Amino acid sequence: MRTINDVDEQGKLQFLLEKVRDDESHKVDFMANTMDLQFNACTSSHASQVPGPRIIAESKGGMPTKTFIVNDVCLDQITIDAGLSLKDGRRLSKDYPEEYSTLINAIWQQEPKVKLLRTYETHSQNDMARAWLSNKYKVFDHAHMVESVMESIANSDAQWKITRGVVTDKNMYMQFKSEIAVAEPAVGDRMALGLNISNSETGYGSVVIGQMMFTLACLNGMQTAQSLSRVRRPHLGKARGWESGELQYIQQDTIDAHNHALRLEIRDKMSHMSNTESFDEAIRQMELAHSRTVDGEPSETVERLGQVLNLTSSQTKSVLDGLIQTLRQDGYLGRKVNQATLVNAVTAVQHTVHADDVKDWQRLGGKVLELPRTQWEYVARAA
Repeated sequence: MRTINDVDEQGKLQFLLEKVRDDESHKVDFMANTMDLQFNACTSSHASQVPGPRIIAESKGGMPTKTFIVNDVCLDQITIDAGLSLKDGRRLSKDYPEEYSTLINAIWQQEPKVKLLRTYETHSQNDMARAWLSNKYKVFDHAHMVESVMESIANSDAQWKITRGVVTDKNMYMQFKSEIAVAEPAVGDRMALGLNISNSETGYGSVVIGQMMFTLACLNGMQTAQSLSRVRRPHLGKARGWESGELQYIQQDTIDAHNHALRLEIRDKMSHMSNTESFDEAIRQMELAHSRTVDGEPSETVERLGQVLNLTSSQTKSVLDGLIQTLRQDGYLGRKVNQATLVNAVTAVQHTVHADDVKDWQRLGGKVLELPRTQWEYVARAA
């Protein structure tokens, strides 16, 4: 039987698991009616309190008065839930905190809702509010995901090796490459089957497990929409029955009971992720992509590709930088620019962006591989 050490030579997975366990020990979830909460975006006048937005839940029903410091993720969700744009909400919170507080409190009182308030216990006087979610949100946390997949990862015939393990305020990401499922769609361009696992505890993504591909020369990861197997489950359940307005703890055993079926489903799906049939098909697509060369100047080609992918000028410049890097790699050095070159140019950007944006560039790489014929002709025939 393989162990965590077999998939984690550099300690990335061990670090992530320790982070998940530590975070899990500090989580406290509540159901709360907005009528019994107060929002305050004003800087506190008391030196003992942390400045910044906070939610106050007054003592009621045996619960003591609690104050939660609101982090940026939670603040954005409060803003959106109130029907405001993020741009306006952030400006009001920063420049007009008193007026912003009055507005949010008026909405909470006149348009009451029962919300799931996710928090962390901290070592300070006040805990942290980290998510403001619907009472229909299905809690399936990083610890649940880890417990559901780790045995399959350790025992898989694919011999997974971790390449990425990150936890942000929005998501957890784990990515692995197979030591066994490796192919070469063009001479020198070695690629491996990959495994992508992601989850959000704060409403910024679904439960996702899926295959991906890695270019081994640079570990650019790519996720496709059509070729590779993928399972996605939204965090959507039934509305909970807490309508009294009292701030109420959600017990862990209740959450675990709701998650049992999903954990079994993930365990079963994981057993199919080492199947190479869809990987072989994606490799065939990459072989074809290597044969589709570009006629125009590389800079104009990238400009047109940016238009097709709806990229900003700055993002398009990053793709051009990625193209320059790709042309120095095995499998691309000294060869004409082709569709596979552009796939790698796009996926190379993932190494320069925030952790929460990596998946977007991996998916864009897959989109380049699967461009419809008319769009590819527009990109490839740039003057």
